[in-house]
Amino acid sequence: MFQKTVLPNGVRVVTAEAPQYPSTTVSLYIAAGARHDEDALGGTAHFLEHMLFKGTEERPSARQISETVEAVGGILNAGTGREYTTYWAKLPSEHSRRALDLLSEMVQRPLVAPDEVERERRVILEEIKGHADQPPRLARELLNQLLWPEDRLGREIAGTEETVKSISRDDLCAYLQRHYTGSNIVVACGGRIEHTDVVRWAEQELHGLPAEGCTTSTPPARSEGRFGLVGRPVQQASLCLGFPALSYHDPRRYALVVLDAVLGGGMSSRLFLEVRERRGLAYSVGSGAQEYADAGAYVISAGVAPETLAQSVRAVWEQLDRLRTEQVSPEDLARVKSYVKGRTVMSLEGSKGLASWGGMQELLRGYIREPDEALALVDDVTPEDVQSLAGDLFDAEAASLAVAGPFEDEREIRDVWREAVHGAG
Repeated sequence: MFQKTVLPNGVRVVTAEAPQYPSTTVSLYIAAGARHDEDALGGTAHFLEHMLFKGTEERPSARQISETVEAVGGILNAGTGREYTTYWAKLPSEHSRRALDLLSEMVQRPLVAPDEVERERRVILEEIKGHADQPPRLARELLNQLLWPEDRLGREIAGTEETVKSISRDDLCAYLQRHYTGSNIVVACGGRIEHTDVVRWAEQELHGLPAEGCTTSTPPARSEGRFGLVGRPVQQASLCLGFPALSYHDPRRYALVVLDAVLGGGMSSRLFLEVRERRGLAYSVGSGAQEYADAGAYVISAGVAPETLAQSVRAVWEQLDRLRTEQVSPEDLARVKSYVKGRTVMSLEGSKGLASWGGMQELLRGYIREPDEALALVDDVTPEDVQSLAGDLFDAEAASLAVAGPFEDEREIRDVWREAVHGAG
């Protein structure tokens, strides 16, 4: 399904040809994210992503950039993560070339005009202030700080008001020059497209990029369990419970996918059935893995009434402890695998799903696992694999708990966790 070509300057081109689709998604994946910001300039990767939409040498205004794609009914967007940034456009297939032309301009020849820098700085500062009004987000960000207190993985992607105010135009241009290089870029396309065409276009548009970049990071230290509170006078407490987990290179990641489906995969998962359906403690409850090159976390989140926080945390821990002490039945395992495989197949519906599958894997892992191979690895997971992994992950002493809600002392959060674990036996 996926084809790959490496250009002389290290740019990797991956495609999934799907002539049955009327659209094509063209993506540029850049191996540079918030983890690669300098400590005093947190938010640089995110700031730069914003600036690339403000004008290029060929299209000197934000309107000209957006109209290039929107004039044919397409979608143009981007996102900054902790280890990468992605720029993508989805549009009717006959206009695929214009998408690659535009994205190539954006990453190579942005204007980064001084007046636009100051205007966008104000926009980002408002974005950061808005985060403070979202308790679920505050709990998630606090959990990252607890899990990685000395590492950039624990830092907010957008930065802080202080760091964003410190970022200069020169900082943004230096970051672009240092990280947006051939070996750090994957061109990923999916849909009604031919691989040879994309390779030819990429050679024409990206040949001027230098080959080598400077994107490195230091593995974070494994932290002990911590507890944190963001006090807010709200009616619902947002909790995030996290454990150190797997990197995306770990061979047990498919066992983790299955484990996560058992716990939080849809309305038939254990957490949903127990915490919401049986006990009525939460409207929303879910789980998921955060995977990075040399670290990871497994996180359970929920929104609960403040007076039921202890009861809710105890209900969650009981399900985690159950996975450590009891094997998943063959019937449940078969059902969960079917769920995982079905969701995987559906994620590939459409050109964007194909481009994401290939681009993300190639950028982060250096290879692309075909969907059929991934489904086979899901099938290979055994009850013993799930129980063994649960035993490794769900160590009560390694757990970190973050809460945003109407509490006054973070020692209350520590006591909630201790009572939950003790109550579960």
